[in-house]
Amino acid sequence: MRTFLLVSSLALALAAPDGRRRSGGQKQCDLERRLVGGQDCFLEPECDTKCSPGAPVCRTVSEPVCRNVPRQSCRTVSEQQCQTVYETKTSQNCQTETKQQCREVTSQECRPVTTNQCRNQRTFTSKQECSTVQRQECNTVSRTVQETVQETVCEDSYETVYETVCEAQEARTIEDSYGAPASRAIDDGYGAPAARVLEQVCRQVPRQQTKPVCRSVPRSVPRQVEEQQCRSVPQQECKTVQVPQTRQVCRPVTTQSCKPTTSQVCNPVQNQVCRPVSERVPRQVCQAVPRQECSSVNERQCTNTSRQECSQGAQVCRNECVDAYWCKVCHY
Repeated sequence: MRTFLLVSSLALALAAPDGRRRSGGQKQCDLERRLVGGQDCFLEPECDTKCSPGAPVCRTVSEPVCRNVPRQSCRTVSEQQCQTVYETKTSQNCQTETKQQCREVTSQECRPVTTNQCRNQRTFTSKQECSTVQRQECNTVSRTVQETVQETVCEDSYETVYETVCEAQEARTIEDSYGAPASRAIDDGYGAPAARVLEQVCRQVPRQQTKPVCRSVPRSVPRQVEEQQCRSVPQQECKTVQVPQTRQVCRPVTTQSCKPTTSQVCNPVQNQVCRPVSERVPRQVCQAVPRQECSSVNERQCTNTSRQECSQGAQVCRNECVDAYWCKVCHY
């Protein structure tokens, strides 16, 4: 439609008579586009549709990120360790004797004593105290960091351990260079024959044992971390405090003041006078010795991370028009 109007206007403008035509010359007229109108001009707006992309639409998506974290797991086990110790066994050869036995007897002589006992008694009163404090307001911001984790690599190694193997053997008679030989059991013919004395003889036996040897190897992995961005905000804060007050409180207290008195008391006593007879007897002593057994286990740990997902918004279009004037320009 705009093209038809433009062509019609052009035809009318070119066909219009002009009184300034000179004799012998031929006038030629054209249409010229101008931004400002004038004589022999007509307005013809020029419109065009312009489109621009819409604003992006974003949303926050949370997803878990998991990793294996090595952890040392230990337990305490007990091992039985034994050794042979020699004890001196003493038998007594006793006789009864009568003699005077005296002893000191201590008795207490007491009397009441009254004293004034004082103590500091502490009481508290409540009081309001207000102050301006800086409170932290924080927001969580996510970012990606490189984290070094330790991976455990284990290899088997061999070591020699020694086990204690014990067996019973007949005890040997040991002579002391400073006196008579150690006494033996005597068969006097009035009872059962004397029993043999056995002792425990132990020796160390080697054996190969496999033991895992582990080491940690560092490895860099990306990880989403959340940081707190904080700012200080002043805030009035009041609290109730307890103000201590001390005063002295006294009261009479009665106690017993005692002193010891000693006297001697003697009585006839029949005592047994004994002479010890000693011999060495072996005995096996065992005890449980604790030790730590540790192994590395992997523990799975997961954390939630946030990321932004954005999509392009709808396209926005609008018509823009510019005023344009078409003017007839003639020349000979």
